[in-house]
Amino acid sequence: MLSSASGLDRVALVLKGPEPVPSEVEAELQAYIERRARREPLQHILGEAFFMGLRFHVGPAVLIPRPETEVLVEHASQAIMDSLDGRARILDIGAGSGAICISLLKAFPHSTALALEIDPAAADICRANARALGVEERLAVVVGDFLTDIGLGTNEEPGKFDLFVSNPPYIPAADIPGLAPEVKDYEPHRALIGPDPDGLGFYRAFARRLPALASRPGTLLFAEFGRGQGAQIRLLFEQEEWQGLMLLRDLAGLERVLKAASPKKPL
Repeated sequence: MLSSASGLDRVALVLKGPEPVPSEVEAELQAYIERRARREPLQHILGEAFFMGLRFHVGPAVLIPRPETEVLVEHASQAIMDSLDGRARILDIGAGSGAICISLLKAFPHSTALALEIDPAAADICRANARALGVEERLAVVVGDFLTDIGLGTNEEPGKFDLFVSNPPYIPAADIPGLAPEVKDYEPHRALIGPDPDGLGFYRAFARRLPALASRPGTLLFAEFGRGQGAQIRLLFEQEEWQGLMLLRDLAGLERVLKAASPKKPL
């Protein structure tokens, strides 16, 4: 917080040593401390979060990128290297800040992506991050609702994506009161609460609708989910004949990401 309030990086602060803090910096720092005391996330106070070693602008319109989501990006990156020769047409559903798709585009300069986001304010943040990180020309950001807008509101025809990624809303509405204040009071509920009482409405839609957007049978999906939801999500995809289903674990050893290949049947 002191670095942000002063405009100095950590090295410069160390070099300042015992010098007194200017009054205007002290006032700014005190304002930060008061906001944090109200349980406002530090990332919102500073306006940035780090993900996959990259700096992303964040704010109340988007979820704060979290370390556990890096597992999704790492596995998706491996798939792009192994199966797509580093060249993928990526669909990121509910892109928010763009942390997932932008991280993939930074890693694979011959790939392109479409980021679908229902909230115009979140879409603006995604675009700003794409500009700041130098991938704007390879990322199309579209405002739309995957649950209703199958055409994605673009010139892209169905059946043109080589990889699907998503960290969709998946928390049941009934669970929101039990979340930490930093989450329930400051992060966007639209990005937290999944459709249907169990929170799994997006996964039902993915299982049914994504095959029509796949470039070929066996197109991979990597989607994040919450604690204890893996078995039910796996069953949903099995019922729609998706293949190669795996529940990937995060660094804490918890099942966190679904990996699935689109059905090997005519679209």
